[in-house]
Amino acid sequence: MNAKQVAHEVRLREWAVVMRERSESGKSIRSWCIENGITEKTYHYWQRRLRAVACNQFNEFKATQQQSQSFTEVELPEAVAPKLLPYTRGSGRLIVEIGELRLSADSNYPTDQLATLLRELIKP
Repeated sequence: MNAKQVAHEVRLREWAVVMRERSESGKSIRSWCIENGITEKTYHYWQRRLRAVACNQFNEFKATQQQSQSFTEVELPEAVAPKLLPYTRGSGRLIVEIGELRLSADSNYPTDQLATLLRELIKP
């Protein structure tokens, strides 16, 4: 990181504090800026900059989360073919029936643990 980038980072941090102080004051942007000798134009400029940084960080986080999600292949013997129930869009749940057993897991359940559980359930 060069000196210009460091200076920009410092300004962003300073303006984040300013934005938080204004927000916590409960005052309108206009009245707060007048009281603190800041032009509204400058305030809104830095507000846009902070929002852009926040959006970029969120998009990077989202991309990282999508990359970290993975599936684990589970091989089932032909004799024990589970019946997959219809997926209800938006439910975020996986439901598997093996004989009289019904297994339900939400989308947050670790895939490796789910695979281990299924392997144990279908052991001959």
